[in-house]
Amino acid sequence: MKFGECGDYIIGIAMTDDEKNIRDCFAYFGRTIYMAQCVEKGIMNSLISSYKNITKTRYDELLFEKSQLTLGQLKREIKQKKIFSENVLERIEVFHEKRDWLAHSYWWDRAIEFNQENLRFKIFEELDQLTADFEALNEIIEEDNKKFLLENGVNIEKLVDEFSKLDKTPTNPSFRRLMRDETLLGVYLYPAKSTLQTLIFMLEDSSYWTLCESGLTFFHLKVELSKLEPLDKTIGIFPVKQFNPKPKTVRDWEYSLDLKKNGLFVKVQPNEISEKFMYKWEVKKHR
Repeated sequence: MKFGECGDYIIGIAMTDDEKNIRDCFAYFGRTIYMAQCVEKGIMNSLISSYKNITKTRYDELLFEKSQLTLGQLKREIKQKKIFSENVLERIEVFHEKRDWLAHSYWWDRAIEFNQENLRFKIFEELDQLTADFEALNEIIEEDNKKFLLENGVNIEKLVDEFSKLDKTPTNPSFRRLMRDETLLGVYLYPAKSTLQTLIFMLEDSSYWTLCESGLTFFHLKVELSKLEPLDKTIGIFPVKQFNPKPKTVRDWEYSLDLKKNGLFVKVQPNEISEKFMYKWEVKKHR
């Protein structure tokens, strides 16, 4: 055994039975916390999967946004969207309590059992049961996520195979978080010459944004300002301060972006052409 290797040694010295027992306590705990994280991320993925008619970039942006939320915040959103049955929601409530207890108080509440070798079996049994409970809940959530992937044409076996060939876990892309008080510098048509145009919004930091199901989302294509066509009705109104890029939505793809000047606002609504989802927008004026 080399210095520092894992096994029945600590920094090159053979471990006693008591030290092995302590190590196993932490190993059991680590396995349980690992499964708790799987459940939590599964809930997050189920929430993101509930968003319909979004682009790959918007999916990545949602992944970044939702990964910043606490479990309590995720739970509130899945309740609002009615993603799971009442039975599963009840199990998630129990999971939340157990997960918080593990993260904040477990070793405090099990100090006696941990410090007495003849009582540590209770920790092993308890953590085994918690792990099994979390695994059962995770299987339910995984099925929901697999269904979403299959419906969107994702080859799960191919995806798993691709990940197995990596030597490092890839990092998720990050996105600038939009505030509810931005400065808008321009609104443009994209593509400039097309029968099917969308709007491009330029903010104070010269970043570009476009329409999504709940306001603005990052526009990932490279554009040159000189090649963008300003939206006629908005010429001369900029800068627009206190612009809210995340307005209250009636439902996905139904909201208004207040341009703050001349009574102008952009109205966005869902639409369908030949049974294919589209959305429509128009610049209107408050009466």
